[in-house]
Amino acid sequence: MPSESNELIVEGEPVSETGLVMIRVALCCDDRPDLMADLKQALETLKLRTIKVEMSTLGGRMKNDFWVVPRDDCGEHDPEVLKKGVQEALQAVMEKPGRGELLQGKLNKKQRVTPAE
Repeated sequence: MPSESNELIVEGEPVSETGLVMIRVALCCDDRPDLMADLKQALETLKLRTIKVEMSTLGGRMKNDFWVVPRDDCGEHDPEVLKKGVQEALQAVMEKPGRGELLQGKLNKKQRVTPAE
């Protein structure tokens, strides 16, 4: 279940002799319409492939647990470098205001109307 506070946990290590690195991410934050698209874009930018996702929502909050591995074209297989990249990218996604928050500031302002003569 989603918690009331924002959380981001990133863990990862090689899981086989081939050096395959699996990253586990636990992310809990406010749900917003563009959150999943932003998460997908962040992981694609890092050239990571999602292999498993567990998701739950409750009262406007979302909890995602997912596991990712580097794609063949990633080029980076150092677990610490990958974890740091994932941490930074997903922290930025969590802190990004939703479209509703961006529009709210514009909609709350009164429009000036000049009377026609």
